[in-house]
Amino acid sequence: MNFGILNTIFNKGFTQSEIDKIGNSLIYITSVLGEISKTKALKLLYFLEEKSINDTGIPFFGLEWKVWKLGPVDQTIYSEFSNSPDLLKDYIDISFRDNNICMLKGIKDFSDDEFSDYDLMLIEKVVESLGYFSASELSELTHKKGGLWDKVATEKGLLEKFNNGLQTTSDYHIEFFNLIKSDELKVQMFNNYFDLKGVDRQYSY
Repeated sequence: MNFGILNTIFNKGFTQSEIDKIGNSLIYITSVLGEISKTKALKLLYFLEEKSINDTGIPFFGLEWKVWKLGPVDQTIYSEFSNSPDLLKDYIDISFRDNNICMLKGIKDFSDDEFSDYDLMLIEKVVESLGYFSASELSELTHKKGGLWDKVATEKGLLEKFNNGLQTTSDYHIEFFNLIKSDELKVQMFNNYFDLKGVDRQYSY
């Protein structure tokens, strides 16, 4: 039996190092900002992903960001934030306000084991520049005209459905490749990342 593959299945397709990086990113963010809403947490994780790809071609997390009405969403992470955490139970605590807003906070000290020097610089920069925006202000940024979310939502005919309340989710993905397609080196780094990720997931323990 291949216990590496089995472990990844139990982790909903994530390796332990990927879980550690997501969890510790949330610990870092909430250590600086305090308790934050589910929506704000998702937005900040997304901007880490987008900024890292734009800068280097390498994703920060390699999550599967789909085009939903409320913005880019990784479905597994959204679920983690909406209920009692499973993958992230050792990193965050979820609570609900009276108006049923989901809030989260870190529950242990930050560990940088899964972070490069660039990663640490980037997360500090994103929290410093965007961390004090409200969730609605961050949503405006992800929905801006000509942005990655807007391009897919427009091309796939989702905007009208979202605006009219006919649809709130979709299976279309954010096309990060559009950020870097004119830079051959970044494209190579982007492709290499996902090639290596497939190997890591196959042989993770």
